[in-house]
Amino acid sequence: MKKVDRLYFSELIRLFIIFTLGSVFIFIFVNFFERLGFFISNEARPIDIFLFYFYQIPYLINLLAPFAFLISIFFLFQQSVYNREVLVLKISGCDIRGTMAKILAFSLILSVLIFLCEEYLSYPGLQRSTMVRKVNIEKNEYYFYYPSVSDFSFMNGDTLFYFSRLNARERQGRGVVIMVFDTNTPRVRIDADSCLIINNDFELFGVIERHIGPERDSIVFFERKLLQGMVSPFEVLKRKTEIEQMSSRQLYQVISYKRRTKLLYKEELVELLYRFSFPLTIFVFTFFSLPMALSIKARGKAFAFGTALVLSFLLWALIQFFKVSGQAGKLSAPFAAFMPLFISLLVGVFPWMKLRL
Repeated sequence: MKKVDRLYFSELIRLFIIFTLGSVFIFIFVNFFERLGFFISNEARPIDIFLFYFYQIPYLINLLAPFAFLISIFFLFQQSVYNREVLVLKISGCDIRGTMAKILAFSLILSVLIFLCEEYLSYPGLQRSTMVRKVNIEKNEYYFYYPSVSDFSFMNGDTLFYFSRLNARERQGRGVVIMVFDTNTPRVRIDADSCLIINNDFELFGVIERHIGPERDSIVFFERKLLQGMVSPFEVLKRKTEIEQMSSRQLYQVISYKRRTKLLYKEELVELLYRFSFPLTIFVFTFFSLPMALSIKARGKAFAFGTALVLSFLLWALIQFFKVSGQAGKLSAPFAAFMPLFISLLVGVFPWMKLRL
């Protein structure tokens, strides 16, 4: 790597670290004072408050990294134009386009690293942070965060459990459906009006049990039926994670089970594809901002920082608009996840066409 490239890369990395950590600090600082009343009312210990925010740091870094990198790119090259460094490099015969190509390659590598960090640090950390909040700060049993849920289902092995209503405090369920599958084919279906759940035992009331065979089905009615050694839905609720906090592996498992049981999974699919599209925003934002930073007439640090900030907000709004539209079913999942990147790449082509180096 040439000396000019090393200088640009070292300055770019320095700015990227400063803007990323600065953004994380500002977010935590503001959020802490917003939640201060919540912490005081729950008599939260300082160590729990520290852990609550500490576990969020990898997630916040991943969330803010694309925008911090865009600001760093814009800030660095706008200042190079403002200080006439780019003009000096052009006169000296330096390959500025080569430097830009290396930065693009670096942004692609950074996108891969962000994805790996997201998968193995960010979302597991976010789940731990939620656990600290619910258990240590709110001082509730984890599943009592969901004291009553509707349309709750889960898969255990080849058995699907569904409850139209589930009450954790009373240990009761209503509208119970239990289906046993054999290589994706339902073999046994149990419907019950209600149930009482004690540990891993289900006491079912108003039961209809169907045995589904290749040639003949059979139906048996019970006023009461006891199933022992089941999986308690309350244990599943303890481990219940919102899809916004799931890693891509967890989302894939949920989608596989919902596809297998013919349940809707559009929201989870959008979130899964978003896990792959969002890290790529670093590369896309770099492609978008590099030629623009070198083409716009520089007017100082404040102008560079302000322009980059406005671009960041616009791109963030674009990403969120498509994501929410996809989760609401207005757009297909691949379109919702990747269309903002395509639009940014398309818009970024024009500055590249007008760039004169």
